[in-house]
Amino acid sequence: MPAIFSEQQKEKLREQLLLTGFDSLKQFGYRKMTIDDITKKCAIAKGTFYRFFKSKEDFIYELMIYERNKEKQALLDALDSEGHLSQSAFKNYVKDMFHNSVNVFSYMTQEEITLLQASWPEEYLLNVENDEKTTNWLLSFIPNKSEEVDWRIFANYMKAIAIVEVHKSLLNPETADIFLDQLIDDMMRYVWSL
Repeated sequence: MPAIFSEQQKEKLREQLLLTGFDSLKQFGYRKMTIDDITKKCAIAKGTFYRFFKSKEDFIYELMIYERNKEKQALLDALDSEGHLSQSAFKNYVKDMFHNSVNVFSYMTQEEITLLQASWPEEYLLNVENDEKTTNWLLSFIPNKSEEVDWRIFANYMKAIAIVEVHKSLLNPETADIFLDQLIDDMMRYVWSL
């Protein structure tokens, strides 16, 4: 007989699964990360995992969204008393987001990423409506931004920085972080017309 959880218990268990799963992904990578290992560490039956997530691939997508939501909260925490994001707070937020490796893809090989993305529905890969909503939400906290800012270009900057961070091992190791910082500075020049 399946366990019955209150809504609060469900949310707590879901978060525990995501945190444990991210630790497992960091330790083993996508292929070697197993649902059995995650459920064992959370002391639940494997079937309970599938009450929350349809598949391992769906779990990774939900983990990605969970980490993005934590980053959104970090942005809100960086706002000043007027609800604005200063240039320095914005730069610190972006650097922290990309350099602290909260991107699930940072723990996967290119082959694993390709396999995972091949199994995802198209809306997981490119969701222009969500990109527009999220990007405009972020831009709404930036005062004195250039009138020329196009959310699509800003979104592409953010995605490009994430892609470079994930594949940083392909860059010259002596200048990889400097290059990433330069991309962030270029994005800031675009947003504020510096």
